[in-house]
Amino acid sequence: MKKLLVIPALLSFAAWSSAGEVAPQPAASPSDWSGWYGGLIATTAFGTTDWSDDGEYHLNDECYLGGLVLGYNWQKDYVVYGLEFAGQLGKMEEEDWPDYHFNDLFDIKGRLGRACGDWMPYASIGYSFSHYDEMGLGTTMDGYNLGVGLDHKLTEEVVVGVEYSLRSLHGESRIDGQHVNAEISTISLRLMYRF
Repeated sequence: MKKLLVIPALLSFAAWSSAGEVAPQPAASPSDWSGWYGGLIATTAFGTTDWSDDGEYHLNDECYLGGLVLGYNWQKDYVVYGLEFAGQLGKMEEEDWPDYHFNDLFDIKGRLGRACGDWMPYASIGYSFSHYDEMGLGTTMDGYNLGVGLDHKLTEEVVVGVEYSLRSLHGESRIDGQHVNAEISTISLRLMYRF
């Protein structure tokens, strides 16, 4: 009789234990950042030009640009990587010599980021060029860019972001042949649409 009472008790305990176990949940899928995107950029810039004979000059404190961005992302699990092109117009004058100024910035870069839900931090590297005006004579400076940024989805289609970039550009003066190195830093606000 005691054995008959023990068996239901053991079965009840086993059932209670099983009920207390939580079934394993499937891992959450990373947010999808893949595909085309494009939008607007608003930028403030600061930096220096370093002339081989004349020394270093600072850019004006009030340098602003605006333009367009177009890019494409691929995604593997949480890793997001892609290519991006950005073009911006705006005058960046030297502080002491306003007749010497950059007229634009163009960037082609690769990006590598991580999908963190609606947020995506990333780093970038690429090629940049800019048209530089010396008292009416134009030349082109080019070099590399490095950057970091953070994008945030407001909706599945609308993305806002902030980005810091450093560009190291090089060229030659058309007036006296001096070699010119420019270090231009920018902070940009971005509004983009995914399509």
